[in-house]
Amino acid sequence: MLIKFAVITVSDTCYQKEKEDKSGPALEKSILTLFPESTIFKKIVPDEVDVIEAELLELCSKQYNIVLTTGGTGFAKRDVTPEATKRVIEKEAPGISIAMVTRSLQSTDMAMLSRAVCGYRGQTLIINLPGSVRGAIECLSFIKGSLIHVVHLLIDKVEDIQRTHNHLQSPAPSKVKINQVAMRNRQSPYKMIEVEEALKLIFDNIQNLDQTEVIKVEDSLNRILAKDVYIPEPFPSFRASIKDGYTVKTEDGVGVRIVKNATAAGDDPKSNELRKGEVIRISTGAAVPYGADAVVQVEDTELVEYDDSCNEIKIRINVAPTLGQDIREVGSDIREGELVLSKFQNLRI
Repeated sequence: MLIKFAVITVSDTCYQKEKEDKSGPALEKSILTLFPESTIFKKIVPDEVDVIEAELLELCSKQYNIVLTTGGTGFAKRDVTPEATKRVIEKEAPGISIAMVTRSLQSTDMAMLSRAVCGYRGQTLIINLPGSVRGAIECLSFIKGSLIHVVHLLIDKVEDIQRTHNHLQSPAPSKVKINQVAMRNRQSPYKMIEVEEALKLIFDNIQNLDQTEVIKVEDSLNRILAKDVYIPEPFPSFRASIKDGYTVKTEDGVGVRIVKNATAAGDDPKSNELRKGEVIRISTGAAVPYGADAVVQVEDTELVEYDDSCNEIKIRINVAPTLGQDIREVGSDIREGELVLSKFQNLRI
């Protein structure tokens, strides 16, 4: 089923282009992963209750299935997304909000500060998500399992509703009377045949299924793959550090080095080029900055100088590094274009 999503980023700074919108694109990527058969409309609006209300009303009039807002659900004076949402919805769906807050509280106590509102107008479900990338993605993952069923309910798709209800109901009790041993069959009611004959009967009565369907990864267990899957890019797709330590130039050898800054997982290696006589502190899994050709583990260094804030200024490299030391090269696990799953493979754990 094609689901029409709308992602509305509510932020004065993003609307005025003072800050890049990261939550909106992150939600778009997550939606396409969770619901491959979907379309997504995106927009950024300021923290103005009337503007937010007008945008939500327009999306409802265009019968979008699910509208996700991100931002404006906190305690700041300009946080008015819940107020705008309450003006629009006809009925609240507090269970969705409760599910998000309950699960979020397992990660951070700050989740109790959420004022997110969820509800629907006509055939459109509106959900307030946090403004942070992590909060928005996590909350969407907490409620993803019920969203399609909600859409079916709102558009009154009877067959799919009934199918879900039947799946949720307990199976009928078995009619097998295992305690009536005396009444069991003394002889098999089925004729015994050779294995070859049984196989022939099976293959004579089955047909190849040419139909294929696109399903979510989490629903693919025990399904048969329709075609070969090749990885579109190498893994890892960047040179990654194997250890916590410092990126260096091997030509510098041992000695005192200036600590330029630090890099962590997710940082762009292009933004932090290493120069001669410098090192960059790096964490396990982070991308190795341009200009570096080795990583020296923390144990092979010593602190030389630090500032009043306890930031490292200079360190000494005690062991000469070798080229490529403690670096996972691009494609070292899986090469680009490599076959990772074969056609007709049964997808099992």
